[in-house]
Amino acid sequence: MRPAEGFARALFSAAQQCEAIETLHRELGPIAEVMASIPEFFFNPEVTASQMVSALEGALAGKADPLTVAFLGMLARRRRMKLLPECCAHFEGMVRRHLSLATVKLSIPYEPDAAMLEGILDYLTQRGLIPKAARKTAQVEVTVDSALMGGFIAEQGEHSIDLSLRSKLQTLNKNKLLT
Repeated sequence: MRPAEGFARALFSAAQQCEAIETLHRELGPIAEVMASIPEFFFNPEVTASQMVSALEGALAGKADPLTVAFLGMLARRRRMKLLPECCAHFEGMVRRHLSLATVKLSIPYEPDAAMLEGILDYLTQRGLIPKAARKTAQVEVTVDSALMGGFIAEQGEHSIDLSLRSKLQTLNKNKLLT
């Protein structure tokens, strides 16, 4: 594993624990762009680590998430600021995977109430469609489709579970025609 990937993984893990993935995702890219626009400071070997940390803390105090500031400070103290663009790219990939894993498209014949939705999400987590780690942050896109008649269809990425009454009836009809 390359150092930038390791730093990005550690940041992603910390962001998950702090429930700050989206915040860091919004903040890191623009900050990295600003830093790249002034390489004479951030990528200058003559600027000490403590000067860089002080500059970062002063510029970002109250404007950025403390985890963002701590991550950038850690890179500065370790003289690894040149890895920031690569760290951002790895972090971006992890965020995209995380968000796609936590987004479920649910087709159901009527608008579900909160308790029903929770029950469906629990079922989908048990069946492995939603990773347990992503269960708390799972996003559900509900589509009402009265043609389903009952049950539901859940899709996540390339995977789906079809427990609709329509598909059960189609299967029964197909099997009856084949015999």
